[in-house]
Amino acid sequence: MLNLKDDPLKKVKGEYIILEWLDLGTLSNFISNGNRLGIQRLPNRLLYRFFLCLTRMCIALAYPPGRTDDEEVTEEVQDDVIPTNITHNDLHDGNILLGDPPADEEHEIAPIIKAIDFGLATENSYADLLGTGQERNIFYIGGLMLELVAMDQTVSPFDIDPDNTEIVQWHDGETGEDVEFEAQSVGLLLPFRGPQDPMPWLDTLLKQLICRCLANIAERPSLRELRDELVGAMAKTGGSYGDPDGFESDTNVWAIWRAITTYEPPPEYPE
Repeated sequence: MLNLKDDPLKKVKGEYIILEWLDLGTLSNFISNGNRLGIQRLPNRLLYRFFLCLTRMCIALAYPPGRTDDEEVTEEVQDDVIPTNITHNDLHDGNILLGDPPADEEHEIAPIIKAIDFGLATENSYADLLGTGQERNIFYIGGLMLELVAMDQTVSPFDIDPDNTEIVQWHDGETGEDVEFEAQSVGLLLPFRGPQDPMPWLDTLLKQLICRCLANIAERPSLRELRDELVGAMAKTGGSYGDPDGFESDTNVWAIWRAITTYEPPPEYPE
């Protein structure tokens, strides 16, 4: 919470609250507007930035800053603090808002996104099929990322459905081990490679992280692991995708989200 230097309501009697204004609409609007503009996919570099922003939301719920000095800080996992088990419980695309980029490195080419409507939030210290508070939030942001990857609001799961699970498999080149687990509603991402890959343009690490967020509790990444993987992926440039001046360029990443949020025609790039 911040103290306002020029509080327009300081003479009002009684209690009140002033909320931040985010003027770029909801994530639901973002996807539907993109559909109307014919945008079928987003750059990997934009998706990674959205994913990190969502992860920082989860970190803020687990480690509420509780500051009283008016300083804005980046949400980080705190090793010397016992995390809460606060879960949002209503983390769908209508409760995620987009705003203009702040002046920081993580938002140089992407808008900020924030969660609203904590009316159903609880602190879940017990584990059900979705897990404790932190684990549930990770599951929910995996579903939101699935929507963004597919540009489809209908694909996100909000609960565990045994009839809608898929076997996820890959070979980990670093450890030499074969990875296999069940994940919810991820069939649209599988298989990761080969002629049957439905999304060959999507970065493999991004696919893996989304699948792990939607996996059984034991396979989900921790907030620290998710944060570290995504911060590392942020270092990728357009050239990392063999596309330094095209779809994954700084200019195009910025142009696409601005087109969607301002209803302008998007730039044209070959598929």
